[in-house]
Amino acid sequence: MKKGIAQYPMFVYGLLILVVTLLVAMLLFSISNELEFKGKKGPEFNNLNIDLLNYIRTPVIIDSLEFLMSDLIVYSYYNKDFILLNEKTKETFNLAYSDKCFWEVSYAVDGDKVNSVSNIGETEVDVRFSEVNSVESRISLQNGKEMKIGLVKIC
Repeated sequence: MKKGIAQYPMFVYGLLILVVTLLVAMLLFSISNELEFKGKKGPEFNNLNIDLLNYIRTPVIIDSLEFLMSDLIVYSYYNKDFILLNEKTKETFNLAYSDKCFWEVSYAVDGDKVNSVSNIGETEVDVRFSEVNSVESRISLQNGKEMKIGLVKIC
């Protein structure tokens, strides 16, 4: 038998193994693309998330004592007095967003809304043609409860 004829079956087997390997690789990569995160991505979502986290850790001065906004949120919840929290929240977000944006911060515990503050009536936003973005975060309370803080921004 000639040398070239003996190598022909090896070439066919090698080519077959290459094709099978490529098919397996294509199947694996196509499945991983389907498992990709389908949520909203982009710079606006990230900025809003950063805005909410910065709001939660904003320093607040009360009676010459410095607290974080998260401390004021928890304090307001347990004392059922949201007046100071609403004032400080409006100060923070009116500085952060222009008059062209509508914003609302809401607070809920166990699915029950306990407070909400926004700039409704203070801005001229046509919500029909505006983009709505929202994020939420959580703060731990006593007895294993969590407070959900949501931020909605419409510009």
